[in-house]
Amino acid sequence: MKSTAYLINVARSEIIDVDALVCALDEHWIAGAGLDVFATEPLPANCRLWESPNVIVGPHIAEVMQDYYVQATRLFCRNLRRYLSAQEILNVVNKQKGYQALAIPAS
Repeated sequence: MKSTAYLINVARSEIIDVDALVCALDEHWIAGAGLDVFATEPLPANCRLWESPNVIVGPHIAEVMQDYYVQATRLFCRNLRRYLSAQEILNVVNKQKGYQALAIPAS
């Protein structure tokens, strides 16, 4: 990851090596992290992630989003229409810049 990157994990705790993440944060190899899942929940009080000023810890509710499935379906349908009409797809990862998506326009 780039030193300006933020690690965001709302997926599974097993994909993050916490010791390596703490090291990456301490050494400024990455800019920060946003974490919503952990191997032990709640996150133990003695975990060094609590001390990191560049870490946001969530209460494991990141998937809770009003009308998520409706919004995801609308975006999929919009992108399908755009694809079929040879238009640019929304929210494509820019591989040159790293993991950066375009904003989702309303409607």
